[in-house]
Amino acid sequence: NIASGLESSTKLRVLSVSNSKVSDSLLYMMLDGTEKLRNVTVLDFPNNIITDDSIETLVKIMSAKKIRKLNLSNNRIKNEGASSLAVFIASGKSTLHNLNLSLNHIKDDGMVSLLKSIATEKEIQFLNIASNRFSAPTGDAIRDLLTVNKRLRELDISCNKLGKQAGRLILDGVKVSTTIQHIDLRLTEVGRDIEAEISRLLIQNIGIS
Repeated sequence: NIASGLESSTKLRVLSVSNSKVSDSLLYMMLDGTEKLRNVTVLDFPNNIITDDSIETLVKIMSAKKIRKLNLSNNRIKNEGASSLAVFIASGKSTLHNLNLSLNHIKDDGMVSLLKSIATEKEIQFLNIASNRFSAPTGDAIRDLLTVNKRLRELDISCNKLGKQAGRLILDGVKVSTTIQHIDLRLTEVGRDIEAEISRLLIQNIGIS
């Protein structure tokens, strides 16, 4: 049994299962055996079929342990899951340093909630939300994230249809931030001129650090 096997792996630091069609029910069984895993700092479950139903369980694990990295890339997370993560991050209990939610199904409402919570927290430095389903209405939240957050270093928002108006908002945020060093804007339709100006500002930030 998976849970029993995990219970005996007390020195485990990285809990990783990828490309395995891990479902919510299978994830529950795996996480049921993590109570004694005091050293785990990474939860890595990319390329599976995990849905919003698993987020509450993951939050309970992250509340009890010092999880530094959560990778749920290429799963089936939607607005509800993103909002649940937002509540957890806003609670002040999160120790996440790296969050990867790329290749999911999060739309504007869920992403705005998530970004608002990250804007005021003091841990996350690497955020990947590429290839979701948010668009121009999320532009204000991205700008505010860049303006308010003093820890974020890398942001991947590629492959989301943001458009030029959102691009200008993101540029406004980059102008204020002194910590952001990399933003992936590929296939966001923000415009080449905005991409070029953002790149110039990011190079300045790298020089400052």
